[in-house]
Amino acid sequence: MSDAGDPPDDSEPTPERQAQLKAAYERNQHGPGNFYQRVFAIRTRGELDWLMREQGWSGDIDDRRSSRVQLSGVSFQRANLRAAHLYMAVLQDASFLGADLSGAILIGAHLLDTNFTDANLAGAHLVGAYLTHANLRGASLRGANLMHADLSSAGLRDADLSGANLFGADLTHTDLSGANLCGADVRTHRIDDQTKLTGIRVDDATRLGRGMHSHSTPRRMSKQPLNHKSLRKTQLD
Repeated sequence: MSDAGDPPDDSEPTPERQAQLKAAYERNQHGPGNFYQRVFAIRTRGELDWLMREQGWSGDIDDRRSSRVQLSGVSFQRANLRAAHLYMAVLQDASFLGADLSGAILIGAHLLDTNFTDANLAGAHLVGAYLTHANLRGASLRGANLMHADLSSAGLRDADLSGANLFGADLTHTDLSGANLCGADVRTHRIDDQTKLTGIRVDDATRLGRGMHSHSTPRRMSKQPLNHKSLRKTQLD
């Protein structure tokens, strides 16, 4: 994960690097059928911004639906993309391993099967994002807004979701084992008997909905698996 004190590198890539990025993008879009042969890397926020301008893409919250970022299968590993604007971006199968996306705008983004292992998504805007099968193990999502996000079958084991908003999120088949939910709003009906909640950490500020157990001080839940059967009476407040 990038150093929290380092500002993002917004410098424009050199002409040589621009040529590399353009060639890599074309290979990624039209290359051989083997997915792993088409992956290329974006190293800085400046490179991302340059490629977005080059392709005429918008990451801002506007009505340009036909001009959204299309970077599926790209590696952003350990890149500092703090506060990047990626509204409704298509980034499925991408890798953000160890990347800094704190404060990023990812509202409605397509993030299916995307790797966010150990990434920093603190304060990120992920309302309505599609995170099915995404790997968020060990990621920091402190204060992130995941309202109505699709987290079905996502892996959030040991993730930090303290203060996060997961109201109405789809948590069916989601693995939240060991996650920190202190101060989080996790009021949702979309949970099933495959949702893993063993060892989650909660406190008095955690909003789990009626019928869900919480503790007065931060600690782990019972060693017994907490699943849909024990939450069948859960209702939104």
